[in-house]
Amino acid sequence: MTKILSFDILSLADQANLARPPLDNQSQIERLKRAARHALTDCLTEKQYQVVSLYFFEGYNTVEIAKKLGKNKSTVSRTLHAAIGRLQKVLKYYVD
Repeated sequence: MTKILSFDILSLADQANLARPPLDNQSQIERLKRAARHALTDCLTEKQYQVVSLYFFEGYNTVEIAKKLGKNKSTVSRTLHAAIGRLQKVLKYYVD
């Protein structure tokens, strides 16, 4: 005798999501902050971290960063763009 297995309409992943209570806004903000700290400290190169810190946290523009670091403006721009792309990829997994 063959036994037939049946599955509910909801997949196992959907059932698992229904079992978890939804995160409140503060929890989501804290989770995103932890993810951002991780992305900044563990996922960027030293050069990228330095440029991102100067640009976003200290308010320098790319010309000022280039002068401060003794680099070409286009090098700073490319480094900043690459860092932002890397941060977006890492943080995308935490937001979805």
